[in-house]
Amino acid sequence: MKKQNKNKELPLVAIDLGSSSVKAMAAYSLPESDGRIHILGVEQSRKFDCISKGRITNTSSAGYLISEELKLLANRIGQNVPFSSAFVNVGGKNMGSVGIPAKRVLSFRPVIATPIINGMIDECQAKFRQKFSDHSIFYIRPAYFQIDDVLYPGELPAGTRGENVQAMFTSFYADNQLVPEVVSSFGRSTVELEAAFPRPVALLEALASEEDEKLGLAILDFGHDTTTISVYKNGEFLRSKTIPLGGRHITSDISQMHITPTYAEALKTRHGVASEHFLKKNPTLVIPSSVEGEEPVRMPLAMLTEIINSRLDEILQEPLKILQHYEDTISVVYVTGGASRLNHLVDYLGKLISIPVMYGSHADWLDDDTPAEFFAPEYSALVGCLLLARKHRKNHKAPERKKKLGDKLTDMLLDIFTYQQ
Repeated sequence: MKKQNKNKELPLVAIDLGSSSVKAMAAYSLPESDGRIHILGVEQSRKFDCISKGRITNTSSAGYLISEELKLLANRIGQNVPFSSAFVNVGGKNMGSVGIPAKRVLSFRPVIATPIINGMIDECQAKFRQKFSDHSIFYIRPAYFQIDDVLYPGELPAGTRGENVQAMFTSFYADNQLVPEVVSSFGRSTVELEAAFPRPVALLEALASEEDEKLGLAILDFGHDTTTISVYKNGEFLRSKTIPLGGRHITSDISQMHITPTYAEALKTRHGVASEHFLKKNPTLVIPSSVEGEEPVRMPLAMLTEIINSRLDEILQEPLKILQHYEDTISVVYVTGGASRLNHLVDYLGKLISIPVMYGSHADWLDDDTPAEFFAPEYSALVGCLLLARKHRKNHKAPERKKKLGDKLTDMLLDIFTYQQ
């Protein structure tokens, strides 16, 4: 049963440009006293050749795909008027984060207003450009401010005054094409891009409690084509790194045994185990061969597990180094992403590090009428994007018209690089 939107507000629409699918989700925000969201529906496409490892390779095709996905989503939820705008998660290979400090010494204890903070952000960008000419910052998030002797984690309360201003900004970066790719794709669609958020920030919004943020946490986002490890504490992303390996590479290794990719994926998800330590039996699996005329492939479960574990150890090599470095800094590791359903993945990780490991959950943000399917880990980033979109909408009106591509690019760059209090 669909809930009526009593305030007649436009639905929030989030898009996740993944490497194995493009997902779009629409939701209404429940009253502020409740804080949850009501999901209206999800649309998903797995047939496209314009996105690779979370990055857009063909902006014209991506624009068409975005338009079609949102038309189908509007039809699915019974909305007669097409969606005019959307928010998007940004991720993919070569994305990372770095903390960049900035400071100001002011006279007469003025209010630390937006122009001052924007000037500090400009300083961060200049520092970054001096070191990295082939990468650029696409999203800046305040980690903390120190005004005179008072520390403020996260955003600075409105009206704060001071003379000595120090700040640390978490700056998400990628190669110089990332922002133009996203903006150009929406420019070629029928939909206005309201704002873009880094996928690690969206996952943090969906999965972490206030206590988690104080004690420190890591999020392992195990995707189809990429795996991202993010470490966060007290308002600051201490590290965020994306590795261009994911669940698809495990499936590809299994398919080398003369098994079709479809059967290989089914074997991995239904019978695959992260490590032989969790095998209780070793039955022989019989699978049709991908080679016409060949006998079916007979594979002991232990062999399948060995294939999975070999690639899994390669994928986890860099994330484990990062997690081990921060073992004394954080209190929990949350595992999420579409490829995280591998049997005993959390148990296996728990044996490799001393930090508690568990599946992340966005359940607290969903209302009581939410269908069970939307609690799955592959929807966490979309839920987080919707929560960030809700915050954005409080300070910005929804777009009323579709801008020309040139206007959109200029405005989007300004919005990304402007801190708005």
